[in-house]
Amino acid sequence: MIKYIPLNQNILQAALQELDSTKCLLLFPTRKSKREAQKLFQPNWNFSEHKFLTMDEWKEQISHSKLPILKEEKRTLMFYRSLTNENREFFRIKSYFQSIELANNFFNFWDEINEEMILEENILDIFSSKHAANNWQLNSFEQLSQIKEQYCELLSEENFSDKIFLRDFEDLHFSLDFKKIIVVNQFYFTSIEKKLLNQCSVQVVILSQIPEECFDEGNLSVLQYFNAEHLKPFISRKLQVHTSSDQIQMIAQMVAELPKYSNASIIDFQFEKQPYAHFLSSEYFSSSTSMNFSNTRLFRFFQVLSEILNSIIWEGKPFLISMQSVLSLVSSNDLLEYFVKNTFQREAIRSYCFKLIDNDFKYIDLDIIHQRKSEFVPFFEEVFSFLKKLRTIESISGLVIFIDKQIDLKYLLDDLKTTSDIAKVFYESL
Repeated sequence: MIKYIPLNQNILQAALQELDSTKCLLLFPTRKSKREAQKLFQPNWNFSEHKFLTMDEWKEQISHSKLPILKEEKRTLMFYRSLTNENREFFRIKSYFQSIELANNFFNFWDEINEEMILEENILDIFSSKHAANNWQLNSFEQLSQIKEQYCELLSEENFSDKIFLRDFEDLHFSLDFKKIIVVNQFYFTSIEKKLLNQCSVQVVILSQIPEECFDEGNLSVLQYFNAEHLKPFISRKLQVHTSSDQIQMIAQMVAELPKYSNASIIDFQFEKQPYAHFLSSEYFSSSTSMNFSNTRLFRFFQVLSEILNSIIWEGKPFLISMQSVLSLVSSNDLLEYFVKNTFQREAIRSYCFKLIDNDFKYIDLDIIHQRKSEFVPFFEEVFSFLKKLRTIESISGLVIFIDKQIDLKYLLDDLKTTSDIAKVFYESL
């Protein structure tokens, strides 16, 4: 059953009105919409067993595996291990770090192929046909197919699994612990999602804000002629778009338009970093002084430290740290500046680290740096010494003392241009 909700109505409220005494499953396209619905539902919660999930979360719950499923860095490491010399030469991969982007594209590609239930044979037929593009596409696909087989074999040897091998729903049989499924505002349904919903033995209600005349109910898809004209009846305010060739022209147009409005807002998520922010007088414009804690230098400093500490292998002298975590440190100019104030030295250290990576170094210790007689020995000694001091911390109170006495908070808080209580918030969180 499909119910059409006008754009000027709250579809989340409409979804909650569909809940009844039976156990219901609500499916949302994004985590944000799921959280918003949960907030609306919470004041009226009556100990019911209704469940809120995103469509992806539901599919993951249906696809079971008896083996541990690899995720994140472990996944990319296993992918790198599965590459043959031929694969590496074809994709010009010389180190693990160069393989990370390829790994992400590889997993995204096969995820999409599985979602749309496309057979590899059909893809080969298209690429092999005379209407196909250049042979590089066919060659690339053959390489990806080969890597997929090698990756699968390696996972089997190591007793692991991956979600790209768990989305084979050809012989799909799954049980539902719900009496009703409510799908909320899903704009696009993949082939797997269509099959899952069609095979459900319980009532399925789809709430959509696509105009009824633009939706193919049989195929659960939006018709091609759906466009902005269909939204006109719901638009209460007129939008004007001004296009500028550069920021100076944009500022001039903005200044010309502002007198027409008594109250205007500038929406720019990177406003403080934009050059034009300095042209606007504080007498007429007030900018928000709030800052997301995760965007501060203080947070990123401890985030990178955590990454380095998690990468440590206690077998070197004094220990080994991964080049990936070192790269996270040296790639950020303001974090590297914590240890190295000279701009030219920072650039030289980056170049040195890139050379280590090119030479296939995955981990380093101080012995390696000393053996190579690098001019950057003092920098690495300082970093390793800093990490050794961190190792001695055994409690939160010890961490607070360490931050007070060993950390240059003045520098880490210097990126805040206005007076901030962020240090107080940070300590209170600890």
